[in-house]
Amino acid sequence: MCTTLPPSMCRYEAGFRRCSGQAASGATGVAVLSYHRFAENVLRPLPRIPRLLMSRLFEAFVGRSKQEQGGITLEDFIINVAVIVVGDVEMKADFLFACYDTEGFGELHAEELIKYTNIVLYDAPSTRAQYESMLRGMWDLAGVSYPDSLSREAWRRALVRM
Repeated sequence: MCTTLPPSMCRYEAGFRRCSGQAASGATGVAVLSYHRFAENVLRPLPRIPRLLMSRLFEAFVGRSKQEQGGITLEDFIINVAVIVVGDVEMKADFLFACYDTEGFGELHAEELIKYTNIVLYDAPSTRAQYESMLRGMWDLAGVSYPDSLSREAWRRALVRM
C-alpha cells in the first residue's frame, strides 16, 4: 500500500514491488531490484536495448555511492523514474551524465560519448567524422575546447542550450 508518496507516484511503487519480487513473496524490509530483474522486468519491454546500455542505466539508477546494496532501492527507483518522467532538462542531463560517466570520475570524454551515441541514437551518424562533428557542436555549446573532457556542469550547459 502506498502511503508516503503522492498518488501520481504510487503506481511506480507498485511496479517496483512487482518487479523486485517483493509483492509476490510478501517480503518485508528493504527491497532491492537486482540487475537481472531490472533488465527483465523494466528494460526488456523497451525496443532493442543493448546490454551495455542496460548496465549503464542500472548503474545510474543505483548510484555510485550505494553500489554495496546490490540493487536499486525503492527510493532510488522512484527518484530516477520521476527525473525521467517529469524532471527538467538539468535533472535529465544529470541522469544521462551518470549513465555516460563509466569511470565515475565526473567527466565525459569524446570516446565515451561516441560509443554511447552509437547505441542510443537510431539516426546516428555513420562515420567517425560525423560523430566528431556532432560532438564538436556539443562541446561548442558547453564552451569547452574539443576534445577536452566535459564536466557535469559543462555537459548540463550544453544540453540546456540544445
